Amino acid sequence: MVKIVYRYGGWRPTWNESGWQHEVNLLVCSAEQKLHEEENVGEVRRYLQHYALTPQTWHAWRLGAMFLEHYHLNWQPVLVIPWITVNDIIQAVQFRFLQASANDIAQVLGGQRILLGRHLWHETNNAVLVCDDELLCIQLWQLLHKQPELPINICASSLREVYEDLRSEYERIHILSKRSKLIDSLPMTRIDALPNLNDLARITGWHDLLRRK
Repeated sequence: MVKIVYRYGGWRPTWNESGWQHEVNLLVCSAEQKLHEEENVGEVRRYLQHYALTPQTWHAWRLGAMFLEHYHLNWQPVLVIPWITVNDIIQAVQFRFLQASANDIAQVLGGQRILLGRHLWHETNNAVLVCDDELLCIQLWQLLHKQPELPINICASSLREVYEDLRSEYERIHILSKRSKLIDSLPMTRIDALPNLNDLARITGWHDLLRRK
């Protein structure tokens, strides 16, 4: 279930409007501060620590914490994940409920989840790894982004159009996804489909990936 939050009266904003950008930047900054400083969101910090994500990674991805009202669990702590593109422009803000199902998320109305992690790319890298799980994407970035022998950009997306665009820009695209219908629909020229972490470790030689918590 995707629950839409933060409606602005009768106005239906979009991410490329200045008013939307102003509001979500305030929200993300507040959520970042809460994650690092406030005791009542300790559950979110423990959640990130379970995934072995460090405070330095929280900062790089601008992760945050806040409380939202869940449709049957009342007010709950949520992990705030901003989707940021080039020039640090926020395109979407997603909230992950910690005590609900994996598919129970919410997002700010008007956002567009296109490519998570784009703001951390190095333009000189000639390959890209795309996965369809946000936290796995962030874990992989933490593990691999400082490895000079593996010049690869890492992101998350589930949009077929994104793969098409990346295919025209990069020499090699690696897809880590269990969504067989998505993979089967893609033109596989210069694309490696990697169903699991074993396959990723095989192509990268980075076997610490197999120790993921």
